[in-house]
Amino acid sequence: MMSKALAWFCLATLLAGGAWALARKYRDVPTPAVAARQTEQLAEGMRDALETVTARIRKRDGKTRAEVRVIHETARTRVNALPADSVTDRLNDELALWRGMEAGTKELDGD
Repeated sequence: MMSKALAWFCLATLLAGGAWALARKYRDVPTPAVAARQTEQLAEGMRDALETVTARIRKRDGKTRAEVRVIHETARTRVNALPADSVTDRLNDELALWRGMEAGTKELDGD
């Protein structure tokens, strides 16, 4: 008798849970007018965000271009200050450091 009551209780709980899940799923179905208004609000928010991001990108682009210009002029000044024969040696040393090799090595691949 106890197992029949438990089975009926489990079945009733399962049915009640399923009914609750279906009711929750279909409870908030918006009408087409409400959905259109919500979509328009989302699109307007996206436009505002796009304008903000575009402005930030342009601002950073200007700063980056200015920094690159300063670095370029600094490097040009340094290179022009070096004697003509040591320019290539210094550039090769910088390239060797960039490649991860020791400064002053004259080998391309370290062999």
